[in-house]
Amino acid sequence: RGLVHRRGRLPPVSVGHRFDITKDLTFEYSRLPDEVVRWRHWKLFEDGEVLVSAFYDPELPRPLKVGDEVILEGTFAGISYNFWDKWYNVISVYDVDLEFRGYYSDILTPVQKTWTLVTSTDLFLDVFVHPDGRWQVMDEQEFEEAVGKGLMDEGIVRNARAALEEVSRMVEAGDWPPAIVRRMPREPARTLRTVRDLERP
Repeated sequence: RGLVHRRGRLPPVSVGHRFDITKDLTFEYSRLPDEVVRWRHWKLFEDGEVLVSAFYDPELPRPLKVGDEVILEGTFAGISYNFWDKWYNVISVYDVDLEFRGYYSDILTPVQKTWTLVTSTDLFLDVFVHPDGRWQVMDEQEFEEAVGKGLMDEGIVRNARAALEEVSRMVEAGDWPPAIVRRMPREPARTLRTVRDLERP
């Protein structure tokens, strides 16, 4: 388990940007050495910097715990911000009642998109930032074990560590989440309710 850090509350998020649900995407995450996880997302926004999508997952395989605290269990939803040139993403996560629970970030290879397929490789490390500003690095032991087994080449390991340092530095400086995320709604209940309805039979 990583060290829990503390700082002030997260900055307020503007609700001026309007999402527009356009089409569904398949997110395909490879997890070394040979696991592949696929999620359906709904595209909300895309430009030269970021791809924003939403998901509603009624079958969380196990509770999401940060330290000893259960953040999510059972049904949950999220809005995912994937950057074309960054080795991390930002996911604002919500519980079954669509209450904001915090920001989850995967350290991963920059996403690639072909039509409706989005691909990336998960690099084990994760960061979770609570609404009150506490934050924690997760799965560092898994990352070091993967490095020891030679599952990632030196360039990928170097980029993963640099991404973790960048995220940690931004959180400590009070610049988290990134500006593009802060310009969009943190609690877009209407959007998430729409995605939930799209996913229901």
